[in-house]
Amino acid sequence: ADAVYLGRTHVDRERVYSEYNGDTISKSYMKANTFLLTDLFGIPEACLIADVIQYFNAVGVTYDPHYLFEDVRGAVRTIHVDGSLHLAISADQDRYLKPNPDLAAFLQQLKSEGISLFLLTNSHYPFMDKGMRKILGTSGDDWRSLFDVIIVRA
Repeated sequence: ADAVYLGRTHVDRERVYSEYNGDTISKSYMKANTFLLTDLFGIPEACLIADVIQYFNAVGVTYDPHYLFEDVRGAVRTIHVDGSLHLAISADQDRYLKPNPDLAAFLQQLKSEGISLFLLTNSHYPFMDKGMRKILGTSGDDWRSLFDVIIVRA
């Protein structure tokens, strides 16, 4: 109950217990009313949802949480599918991507220990290539040697 927020506003334990009759919810409620954000794109998506809720609450806009979620999901899906998200990130990598030499070292360590690694993404190869070079700090196709299998546009 200590990790419940409405937008960016913490919801106190008493309100959570009152609304949900305790600190647990049923599987059927969970299935109908929750969604897992399972990749790195989920972090900014969750933040966007929280920010829109926070803004609507601050200015007194009445909204249906389900439709708000669906609208944000739809917008995120659209910019992902039409390529505009990839174009914006590629055009300003310094703003959106942070080099992570520790990740490169970690992947190299796993590889040296004989662990097979794969990369699976629904992004296209030029976007992945440019991003991996930036994040891992490699040149050319060096980052590809860290993976046994690379699948793009999945």
